[in-house]
Amino acid sequence: MNNFPNNENIQYQGCEVSILYNFPNNENHSFNNQENQKEIQEKKGIEAIIKAMNNFPNSENIQYQGCEVLKNISLNNQEMQIHFQFPILNTQNSTNQFGKKINWSPISNKNKEKDLQDYHQRKKQKKKEKKRKATEIVMKDKYKKTKRKKEIIPTLDLNLISIIIQAMNNFPNSENIQYQGCEVLKNLSFNNQAKKKNNNESHNQFQNPIVLKSQNQYRIQSGYSYKNQPQRRSGNQFQSQVQNQTKIRVLKGIEAIIKAMNNFPNSEKIQYQGCGALKNLSFNNQENQTRIRELKGIEAIIKAMNNFPNNEKIQYQGCGALKNLSFNNQENQTKIRELKGIEAIIKAMNNFPNSEKIQYQGCGVLKKLSLNNQENQTKIRVLKGIEAIIKAMNNFPNNEKIQYKGCGALKNLSLNNQENLDEIQSLQGIQLIINLMNNFPNNSSLQEIACETLSQLMN
Repeated sequence: MNNFPNNENIQYQGCEVSILYNFPNNENHSFNNQENQKEIQEKKGIEAIIKAMNNFPNSENIQYQGCEVLKNISLNNQEMQIHFQFPILNTQNSTNQFGKKINWSPISNKNKEKDLQDYHQRKKQKKKEKKRKATEIVMKDKYKKTKRKKEIIPTLDLNLISIIIQAMNNFPNSENIQYQGCEVLKNLSFNNQAKKKNNNESHNQFQNPIVLKSQNQYRIQSGYSYKNQPQRRSGNQFQSQVQNQTKIRVLKGIEAIIKAMNNFPNSEKIQYQGCGALKNLSFNNQENQTRIRELKGIEAIIKAMNNFPNNEKIQYQGCGALKNLSFNNQENQTKIRELKGIEAIIKAMNNFPNSEKIQYQGCGVLKKLSLNNQENQTKIRVLKGIEAIIKAMNNFPNNEKIQYKGCGALKNLSLNNQENLDEIQSLQGIQLIINLMNNFPNNSSLQEIACETLSQLMN
């Protein structure tokens, strides 16, 4: 690919080989080969792919294959997500991982034999140097290893996110490119580390009981082992997610995602990836939440949920997107109600009563929508949303996440709303909360929110 940068066929085949290299079993794309991803990264295959996409911006095949291979490389790869925001390779001053200058010119026709001999000599020297470096790396500590790994990562001249968005804008009628582009942006804006941290924290609540004196006071920790605590997210990992969210917004990636959803309303895979991308982009990001509302992204999400009521994946991503968009955003909460988003959420919960993840997301989004919003509280009661929440809690009594979100939703719905309070009492919500406290005696978070909800209901 480097020797023939202007040959469209070679560039296309090279991108396709990279896809197969990431997923050797082509029939099962859930197989994620992280070793091959790492090898492509170290051998500077990413620069070659990006260079091909830049050299042939009007080639639909190359843009499609490039988006797909970058999607595969960025999938569940936190290191790549961190470094996916750098510039295309400067061929004049490029060096390999050993600091040697790379010769990008193809083999000349005049001195083929001499060039081939030089090539084989360089190859032998490279093998020797590689063995020597490998022995040195083993002796180094973890910090030096990670530091060296970061130094190997190439510096690109053009932002990768802009290349993906440019491909989506150049081929608005290509369903495959729009699908791949939405998935790449979804992967780049996803914070996998935060999810792992939340899972570890919920697990440690069983191992380390915490006595809470008051909601606003310090916590007395007994039998608490700091060794078992989840590690904090590193600054680079958190910063990469925020930077990618911001870059995608600045480069008008949100417009590209919503445009793809509007252009292909009957494509399940684009609606699924689009809802997922908007969900990740709006996570703890007020500017993105506002931007998505202004670009009518909320309409696109609710439309996708209404068009595919029996698609569990779209319903899950749609509920998650509405949950993130409504977090601490009164304007978005009002907009979701006006666009009949509450109806879509409750309908999803009723259509998939046995789906834990939809019940969890449904309870979570109703909790966010009802926080300090009297009109939403009333609307949820009228649409029998309180019944849906209590039904979810009864169907999954051993799922602490659903219990926590459901209990929080009942707490918000009953705040300064007597009609909702009476409705919860008539549906035996008090007994449900007492059962919750008995089922999870060592879960401090559940005990705390259950006590607050009971106190509110009894008063």
